[in-house]
Amino acid sequence: MFAHTYVLLRRFRMCSVEVKVVLFKSFCLCLYDIGLRKVYNNGTLNRFRSCYHKCLKIFFGYRRSNSVTDMLFTLNLPCFDTILHNGNQLFVHMVSHFNSNLADVLRRFVRHAS
Repeated sequence: MFAHTYVLLRRFRMCSVEVKVVLFKSFCLCLYDIGLRKVYNNGTLNRFRSCYHKCLKIFFGYRRSNSVTDMLFTLNLPCFDTILHNGNQLFVHMVSHFNSNLADVLRRFVRHAS
């Protein structure tokens, strides 16, 4: 995520905030395996949450002391817990509508993890 943020910052530093929000959503919020978050421990998720907040502050030019809640509200971006929840719901929906032996194993895994 840091690599994507720095590339976007280098190329689109002078763009408006609205353009930066669209770019950040497109390039930094594509968390494909976040639905498997049950595999990760809390320490890993906390470091990833911290990374998300730091990348937001770097890309949009906020200071370290600025409130994350105010920043997310101003930019109209989801908080990290919302991203986790949406990724989990999408994963469960995709697994429940897919028919194969692998999907049966994943369905059992999702039921036991809940």
